Amino acid sequence: MLDGQPLTTTSTDPFDTMVGSLSGPVDETGIPASTKGWTHAVPTGWTIDNTKIGTGGVTEWRGWSLTTDDFWTKTDPGQSRESNVRARGVFAVADSDEWADKTHTGQFNSRLVSAPYTVTGGETATVSFGSHYRKEGNETASVLVSYDNGSTWTTTSTLTADAIAAEQSVTVQVPTGKTSMRVAWALINGDNNWYWAIDNPEVVS
Repeated sequence: MLDGQPLTTTSTDPFDTMVGSLSGPVDETGIPASTKGWTHAVPTGWTIDNTKIGTGGVTEWRGWSLTTDDFWTKTDPGQSRESNVRARGVFAVADSDEWADKTHTGQFNSRLVSAPYTVTGGETATVSFGSHYRKEGNETASVLVSYDNGSTWTTTSTLTADAIAAEQSVTVQVPTGKTSMRVAWALINGDNNWYWAIDNPEVVS
């Protein structure tokens, strides 16, 4: 129960609902063709914003992807991906290190955006998730929020150091009158600069 839950606990992780969408390798040559373990499909209501990512790169890791431990750790063993021990089932990864292993231009800039969570205006809401992050160079990993499907995003936290197999929690003050909140996990300014994996995101208000 490294993720804090007994193994018999029924999953409420939205990423686990996408197990049927997982595909075999495309550009990753070290993974058996029979191994299905990645997708750019996301749960209902979720989106991936790749409008600012560069061109090219490794298909599997172009922006945020959903993946499994078996698939992800085989991409390049020995780079601490296997230390993501708190994740279980399907989890989300932004991996600029692997993305940069094929000809590309520009930088890795991608956001994973949640479906709206119900919140109460004037009160606090807590965003929690499993986090497996390796920091390098100018690459930045941040959590942002937006209310009532608005286009304005507010940064609530930025990781400034490695967070290996960690549990992250961010508490935000919901503005008066707001009833829903989306959360975005943004990995930006990356170019062969490690990765960020998250799992089991929740919002409690």
